[in-house]
Amino acid sequence: MSSLKDKFLYYCIPLRLLIAIIIFLLPERYLQYSIYPVMLGILGFIFRYIEFFINKNSTGAFGQPIWWNNNRLVHIILLCLFVFLVLKKNNLSRIVFFVDLIIGMSLYISYYV
Repeated sequence: MSSLKDKFLYYCIPLRLLIAIIIFLLPERYLQYSIYPVMLGILGFIFRYIEFFINKNSTGAFGQPIWWNNNRLVHIILLCLFVFLVLKKNNLSRIVFFVDLIIGMSLYISYYV
């Protein structure tokens, strides 16, 4: 299980699914606190996105060449949407991570198939 495909399927997808389920099931009174780690994630995505343009030899989380850098903007936008919806107390915030999961899987499939 050393290929990027295996790591994506066995680590990235289950982790994203777990996050989506936790957010979906999180009691309303705790949902507002979930924006803090998400905002850290947004900053991390922005940093990695900018770093890619500064250092074209950047590698991804598993030391592989980055093909998904342009797609990081999609994740950044979705995470910002999540924060906005939580702050507005909109229950649609609970499905944003499922949408992110579906988009991530779709991009993966379109790239590798």
